[in-house]
Amino acid sequence: ASVVSALTTQLLLGNELALRLGDFDFNNPLLELPLYLILGGMSGITAAIFSGVAQFLKNVFDGEEGPPLVQKTFKSIPKDAKPLIGSVVCGIVGVYIPQVLFFGYETLNGLFLNNSIPTEYLFLLLVAKLLTTAICAASGKLNECSKGQK
Repeated sequence: ASVVSALTTQLLLGNELALRLGDFDFNNPLLELPLYLILGGMSGITAAIFSGVAQFLKNVFDGEEGPPLVQKTFKSIPKDAKPLIGSVVCGIVGVYIPQVLFFGYETLNGLFLNNSIPTEYLFLLLVAKLLTTAICAASGKLNECSKGQK
């Protein structure tokens, strides 16, 4: 199955890789290694934050968290209508930050090829992507998409 998948992908998309890396060398591994360790730790913290936010928002969409008015409102919304909320939020954020709607290959390629993307914008993109993904997952949007694949 993986061979057929790889051949189909190559036939449809060509041989070009999704991520293009520029030239990269370790100039001084002893000095750079601690930076990679810090990056790994920051990635772990980001993953923990995402997990916590996703769980909190799931509870909000289930009507178990938040102020009483929010709980009552979300309990009254039919389960099949909740993915619409996630879609609308994602669409509104996507109008202002379009990169949240895609896989992010273009942004990553820009970083790998040393294009200048402001650090502030990258942090904004990180927060927006984290929140929109968590909202979509909590609303059931991601579950609705996977139901059709079973």
